[in-house]
Amino acid sequence: MLRVANHSHVADGVSIGRQKRTRPIEAGKDFPTADEIKRMIEAAPEGKKRALVLTMALTGLRASELRGLRWKDIDLKAGELHVCQRADCFGVIGAVKSSTSVRTLPLDPGALTTALKSWRLACPKAEEDLVFPTPRGRIENHCVMLKSLGPVMKAAGVVDKKGKPKYALHAFRHCLMAH
Repeated sequence: MLRVANHSHVADGVSIGRQKRTRPIEAGKDFPTADEIKRMIEAAPEGKKRALVLTMALTGLRASELRGLRWKDIDLKAGELHVCQRADCFGVIGAVKSSTSVRTLPLDPGALTTALKSWRLACPKAEEDLVFPTPRGRIENHCVMLKSLGPVMKAAGVVDKKGKPKYALHAFRHCLMAH
């Protein structure tokens, strides 16, 4: 009953086991294929959406890490992205999921770096210095970030049988492992 209600944590030190995945994850079903990524990049307008799609596809960041990413964590000259904080579901900046989540990732010297440089010029400025903020410079809501990608997925033909956007933000974490 608790598992169905999405409450696997019962009390401190007490939790019920989570169900294991019964099948391996699959490109085109669980995460975008290389062709779908290419089409989404081509469909994404210059600016925030293009930088977001490229960052998701080429870094494998968690949605919370994308939402908490600061410009000072991106070194465009060295071609590195440092993951050291995240924004939780309440919009609070904090530590990443685990100690192994703190990491430095290489940046693609081509499209991603170009998109980030371009987006930085137009990005709303605020104290938090976020890479993907709201228009007022605050932490973007997870659902709003996902909804902003809907038109990109639709324009790229990356939709399900009902014509709805095919992937959630988490799906992009698996792109790097497969390609």
